[in-house]
Amino acid sequence: MNALIDLFCWPGRILLPRAGLVNDEKESKLKKVEWIPKTVIFLVAISGTIYNTVNMPLTYGQKADPVSGVIRPVLFLAKRPNGQYMLEGMVVSLIILVGTAGLFLIEKIASYKSQKLPSHFQILMLIALLAAWGSPVVLNHLVTFKLGNYLK
Repeated sequence: MNALIDLFCWPGRILLPRAGLVNDEKESKLKKVEWIPKTVIFLVAISGTIYNTVNMPLTYGQKADPVSGVIRPVLFLAKRPNGQYMLEGMVVSLIILVGTAGLFLIEKIASYKSQKLPSHFQILMLIALLAAWGSPVVLNHLVTFKLGNYLK
């Protein structure tokens, strides 16, 4: 029975904070879960996995070129706000993940104790600032492409 309870309670161990929630002495000795499983769950949650499971859309679309007649792959389903291709959801979720990671790195580097940052921290801060700034800009372009004149 304990194995069944452990099986159904593993998401709570990943997502919920440990402080004040654990009464059992055995469970209080468990290792603290690292950030990788949380990142994977975040990525799966925002990438449209439930939409892809229910609707089973194509991975990407195809469109014929009107001039040459060549069939070209299409990644974004334009002018359809309620529809998406599988890769569209994955691309957008990765962009959101990069922006979130940039904000996380900015916070961690800003809380660094020393007054003078090492040179690799300065480069990492620049990359984090570019990621945190560039992610909303790219998402704005993608939404404008997807919805046309909706945001203007």
